Amino acid sequence: MPLLFQNKVIIYTYNKFINWLNSKNEILDMPTYSILCFDNFTFEEFVSKKSCVSEKEIENYYIRFGQLIAIMYLLNGTDIHMVLKPMIKSPI
Repeated sequence: MPLLFQNKVIIYTYNKFINWLNSKNEILDMPTYSILCFDNFTFEEFVSKKSCVSEKEIENYYIRFGQLIAIMYLLNGTDIHMVLKPMIKSPI
């Protein structure tokens, strides 16, 4: 399930910001997803859950989860509960 942004400009800006962060090599790469924006609606890529198969993947899951929580805090994000898990390769 993708993040449920109400405004297509927010989706585009969020992905651009995450890509910029990924280019800094200071944190683990954060996934983005594809979008198609039109005047009255937006299609967002389906993001399926994927189980972790090693301890390193579990460790990276929690690191990315912390990164994403920090990003949402920085951006004053709200209502981000279960929607975040697939975006960071859920171990569940």
